[in-house]
Amino acid sequence: MQLSSANGTARDLFNGFLRLPITRRLAIIAVFLVAFLFMLTLHSGPQAPPLDLDRPYLAQKPDLQLDRDPSQWSQRRETVREAFQHAYGAYERYAFGRDELKPLSNRTQNNLNGWGLTIVDSLDTMLLMGFDKEFERGVEFVEKLNMSKNTHRIGFFETGIRYLGGFLSAYYLANKSSTPSHREKYAPILLQKADELGEILVSAFNTPSGLPVTSIRIEDSVVLGNSNGDTYLAEMASCQMEFKYLAHLKKESDYFLKSDKVMDHMESEQGQTQERMMGKDETGKWVEKVSTTEKTGLWVTRWSVTSGKMTGTSVSAGAMADSAFEYLLKQYLLSGRSEKRLLTMYLDAMDGIFNHLLYLSTERNLLYVTDLGNWANPSGNMEHLSCYLPGVLALGAKVLHPDYPWPDQRSSRIMSRSPVPPRNLKAKLDIHMRVAVGLAYTCWKMYDDTETGVGPENLHFYAPPKKNGTLTRDQYDPVRWGPKLASWERSGRVGPLVGTERWPTAKPKHQETAPRDQRYLLRPEALEAMYLLWKTTGDPVWRERGWKMFESINKWTRRDNGYSSIYYVNSDEPHPVDDMPSFFLAETLKYAWLNTLDYDPLPLDRIVFNTEAHPLPIFQWTPEEIKMYNIH
Repeated sequence: MQLSSANGTARDLFNGFLRLPITRRLAIIAVFLVAFLFMLTLHSGPQAPPLDLDRPYLAQKPDLQLDRDPSQWSQRRETVREAFQHAYGAYERYAFGRDELKPLSNRTQNNLNGWGLTIVDSLDTMLLMGFDKEFERGVEFVEKLNMSKNTHRIGFFETGIRYLGGFLSAYYLANKSSTPSHREKYAPILLQKADELGEILVSAFNTPSGLPVTSIRIEDSVVLGNSNGDTYLAEMASCQMEFKYLAHLKKESDYFLKSDKVMDHMESEQGQTQERMMGKDETGKWVEKVSTTEKTGLWVTRWSVTSGKMTGTSVSAGAMADSAFEYLLKQYLLSGRSEKRLLTMYLDAMDGIFNHLLYLSTERNLLYVTDLGNWANPSGNMEHLSCYLPGVLALGAKVLHPDYPWPDQRSSRIMSRSPVPPRNLKAKLDIHMRVAVGLAYTCWKMYDDTETGVGPENLHFYAPPKKNGTLTRDQYDPVRWGPKLASWERSGRVGPLVGTERWPTAKPKHQETAPRDQRYLLRPEALEAMYLLWKTTGDPVWRERGWKMFESINKWTRRDNGYSSIYYVNSDEPHPVDDMPSFFLAETLKYAWLNTLDYDPLPLDRIVFNTEAHPLPIFQWTPEEIKMYNIH
């Protein structure tokens, strides 16, 4: 009965429309046509396919045998655990209480304050791997530390990420431990030491601009610092995670307000530097040209602590800058996605990196990131340090996605406060994940291409040869990836995006790369990338690549007493170096171990790793803190 009535109403409307004058009918049709076209434009343009949260994303053709036997991964886990025991056991025998062990001579070095750096840096790894006795001995040593009596200069950046980060992560893990003594006895000690160190380090911000000095001196419990001079982007912008978490734990406003002042300067300076590029003048001479309209979205590496402004001309996503980009995303995640300006700054900075710092190799189209001198000259060098970037991009592409199922079930409300509309954010994050895959593959090839299977400290990419001869060093002219991305966008995102998929498996016909620095310093960044790509994409090929990296590291760097850095990674006889950095135990072995687990003790929606791989828990600001710190 209702259906018949509805049909009759529609028929009456249609008949009435036919009785209208022709001009009226045409006008009505035109209105409907315009409305239809308008709705169509809302859904037109290049749209990213939604990030698949349940299946491997951009799954790659395996270039090595995948081991799917669960018992094999259990054996691998024990192999990594034994490696930590071998390294830390040697440290305890020969260097306990000193900063680091020299594994060839069994001597020691105090290269960062003399506070037992390897102990503090390794505490959370001990808890994760189940080395309870070593952890307890370590905290008992920490309890007796008097950090205010050091009469030497202490580095603000390294002390913050290693010591302060180490105290805080060990506190977090001990406080949630199932062992009562960890919670009741050791966790309070670690939080107390974190607060003591925080009070020392926060004095570094007492400069005219509020930017921290690079080092401070403690003399008779008085903190002395140079209020003039320069600092570097990574050093000033890689302390906020630690200070903000400490501010939340101790309800100390200075920790937040002083560290967040750096973000004020970075926000105001972002995009203020004009793009520079090399070009030929009317005589054919290479000269630097300055654009009057284009902005990069990036920052230079050097800043004045007096003015709070950028003072240098070099741009990098590697050394002296790397963790500043990392902390934009990780700060945002750590405090519950509430500080929305950090998301805007992060997304703009990644756009800048994509457009200005990414390049393609000559034959295999390997995507790599390099630095710019004077905003114009790409060096063609990719640092091992820069392998942090694919991990950061993959993490962001996963957890920033509007459809990501956050356990606190607040994502819809948080996304409504996001400065980026969900549709635009999805399109951006699709590119982020593609770049993550491309860069991570290059990091894998940095290892896979060498004689030892271990990656170099610095890899140089050659520019394509020119018809009129080879460019000089000052005229290095590689293939920028940014224009390739723009062309792909204009095409409607049709076909593969060069540098991010479908790499040739054959060896290049001509040399396209060469290790510029053949050292391997026991660094973690490439393993970190493999681990995070596996966790975010679900593709097991990344896990297997991470294992192959560890196998090579274990083969070539293991010594009778610990592990050592090596020289000449592209030789079948690399030379050992008498050095075992604390980050080998804090980061490299931690990521190698996590990569073997079939369970997840540190889920990426519950914790955020600082730049020294110290896990800190995601927290929510209280209403009082939101008001006090003007968080919005």
